[in-house]
Amino acid sequence: MSPKAYWSFFVLAVSMCAIGAWIFFESPHSPASQVASCTEEAKICPDGRAVMRGGPACEFAPCLAPVYNWIVSDTETKSRSGAPLINVALSLNGKEYQAGTYEGACAEIGDAEWPLLIGEEAGAACWFGATGIELGVFEEQGRLVLKRAVLKEGTNSEIVRDNFETLMKLGSNI
Repeated sequence: MSPKAYWSFFVLAVSMCAIGAWIFFESPHSPASQVASCTEEAKICPDGRAVMRGGPACEFAPCLAPVYNWIVSDTETKSRSGAPLINVALSLNGKEYQAGTYEGACAEIGDAEWPLLIGEEAGAACWFGATGIELGVFEEQGRLVLKRAVLKEGTNSEIVRDNFETLMKLGSNI
């Protein structure tokens, strides 16, 4: 084969590769045209944070597990009954929510001795004498809410804890 034939064959092969590549990448079924373009909508997680769609299937990113911390501080004053008054706040993923001022000593609950109720994600109790207050974080209709209930000592020294009232919704507004 002559050098002119080799040169002609080389030019033809390069041209066919270029045309093939152009057809491959410009085709509506090519991988380049199948890059997902997700809508810019957001899903609000129970703690109020928003997550966006992403990835090849345009799925919502998962909601991260909320981080709860109870902040308890002594007011250095006493109630009429002589009980110390304690300020209680809840930190949810670093954002602080004031939960109120209560009598007695306050502590986080959620162990074998004082388990959380069904649906309760975090809790604290303040106790003085034979009564107290329980503060609990519950998820309701896709939102986290802070609730409060009056605690009483029942028969057989068990603690009666029900009739929670909503104090506030947690997280940003939807």
